[in-house]
Amino acid sequence: MVVGLLFTGGLDSALLAEHYARRGDRVIPIYVADGLRWERAELAAARRVLRSLGRSVEPLVVVPLDQRALYRGGHWALRGRAPGRSARWDSIPLKGRNLLLLSCAAAYCLGRADRLAIGVSRHNPFADAKGPFLKALEKALSAGYGGRLRIEAPFLTTDKSALLRAVERVRLDRTFSCIQPVGLAHCGRCTKCAARGDAFAAAGVPDPTRYAR
Repeated sequence: MVVGLLFTGGLDSALLAEHYARRGDRVIPIYVADGLRWERAELAAARRVLRSLGRSVEPLVVVPLDQRALYRGGHWALRGRAPGRSARWDSIPLKGRNLLLLSCAAAYCLGRADRLAIGVSRHNPFADAKGPFLKALEKALSAGYGGRLRIEAPFLTTDKSALLRAVERVRLDRTFSCIQPVGLAHCGRCTKCAARGDAFAAAGVPDPTRYAR
């Protein structure tokens, strides 16, 4: 079976790739290049992570979908200061994020795969990372493309800490989860870095991340 998956090189998408590879599926990782401030660091991480998974996963596919026009010049997603460690994680919404990413990846999957997977887990607070949205989008995409494209989110009811405890092959130190990178490194100050550290702590797994802070 062939599955396309939305791949960023973050913890969730890396564990998602391992999940499908272990099942014996042919995995096509798709990175949607959005032009936002973390793109360079994410792409570097995505390629590092895929090397740790070997030939069980296909080479990274990069599909451009520039989203910079959606944000004003000082927005933190472009070059402003991102919400810090003490901010609520739901304080960092991005306009139509999963709608844009999934729609773009789905278009690439046409004729290549009949499933598209996303690595959202139970802790994600946003409506576009929940079952009702994913089901509605699956229906809309299938109608629009004239054929069924199934959207899968196998971690939807799972805590990230449980996923971290179950990891087998992914090099967690190669993954990237930061919205204010310092070069290619985690800043250690933003909301995403805080959530990353909290997930490792909850899992009882040593955090291998090198933070710039």
